[in-house]
Amino acid sequence: MDEADTMFCSRSAKAEDSVGKSMNAERNTVMMELSKFKGLIIAATNLFEGYDPAIVRRITQTVTFELPNEEMRLRILDLKIPSVVPRRGVDLEEIAKMTDGFSGDDLRKMAELALVKAASEYPDSEKSKRHLRQEHLLEQLNKARKVKDNFSGQVVEKRILGLSHKVSS
Repeated sequence: MDEADTMFCSRSAKAEDSVGKSMNAERNTVMMELSKFKGLIIAATNLFEGYDPAIVRRITQTVTFELPNEEMRLRILDLKIPSVVPRRGVDLEEIAKMTDGFSGDDLRKMAELALVKAASEYPDSEKSKRHLRQEHLLEQLNKARKVKDNFSGQVVEKRILGLSHKVSS
């Protein structure tokens, strides 16, 4: 279950409108069903601190994945930008150095958007002019950094949560 915080975030004690009451009721139902569930649930989030304490008590194990270091970021970028893509002046080592604090998913999105930009610069009749350039990556890096700056107060680590109960045989 990815982005599990949407279901497991704290309930509101002051829910007065119908939406707040409905959300609390849904979370209560989820917790009751989890208590009955016999098996393993793997849930991922990057907002673990917002989890409802009642859910946290039911979590048997957490695994935290730290953000990639420079070497890992370089490997991710190298994987996400296929070698068959023509490149002009692309320095992935420089980009890897500039992306401290980026997650693997941030790097994937940045690479994909830079590739789309490079592919869309020329019409099909001029395909041979299409090259990924450093400026494509830098443009997407700057856009991603602006988005990240808007959410700078949030934790950017990813946690995998194991909620399990004994399975009866």
